[in-house]
Amino acid sequence: MVMLGTVNGNTGGHALPVSTTGLSRNTTKASASVTGKDMAVKVVNYHAEAVSVTVSSEAKWAPDAELTMHVLTADSPEAYNWLDAPTRVAPSATTVKATAAGEVVVKLPAWSFVMLAGKLA
Repeated sequence: MVMLGTVNGNTGGHALPVSTTGLSRNTTKASASVTGKDMAVKVVNYHAEAVSVTVSSEAKWAPDAELTMHVLTADSPEAYNWLDAPTRVAPSATTVKATAAGEVVVKLPAWSFVMLAGKLA
């Protein structure tokens, strides 16, 4: 579970403690930024395996809110784009839904950077 400290009303980044199921907590890192009624959470998975993470906070996302999730990942931490493979490392976007409690459960792909953004309650 990713827990945010008291961030409501503050602007800027806040480091977040991260705990996950089945992997060392040193394989994921997270931070959050709050501006007005918007919260963005950035989570990185430094592991060769996917991991599920629950994002929770005192500053809750609106219940059942639809959040934007951008994912940047590749098949290896050494992956890069080049002329023959210009999209080997490319972002993708999707949406996820906050729970009634204002939390979000996401699966982080291996070697990934994930950005979650949405409105606070």
